[in-house]
Amino acid sequence: MGGQYPRVFYPLPSLCALALDPDMASSPAPAPALAPNVVLIGVLVLFAGLAAVQRVPTPATEAEAPAPDPGCNGIHLTYAFKGRTKIRPFVADRNKQPYSFRANTTVQNSGTRPLKSWAML
Repeated sequence: MGGQYPRVFYPLPSLCALALDPDMASSPAPAPALAPNVVLIGVLVLFAGLAAVQRVPTPATEAEAPAPDPGCNGIHLTYAFKGRTKIRPFVADRNKQPYSFRANTTVQNSGTRPLKSWAML
């Protein structure tokens, strides 16, 4: 048994001896613990309160579309600036420094006539 620890066995109480004990047979069964029931009811009341406090979002009513502008042709142009970086030649004067711009542009035609061409400068 070189490096092993000796095994120790602890005696367990006999269940038969406990069941046959005459003192236990005459005493009434213990009442169930009240604490777990109180905790369960408390948790249920807490969840019910939290559910009652939450508000259901009301559906937003759609606003009526504005009247069409007589000068509008139904073409919508959006421009979203993403950033800029300096490009060569690098100069000290900020007004003469060239830049490279990054942006997203979207053209949406919701008019009745097709858009044949467009340009953005």
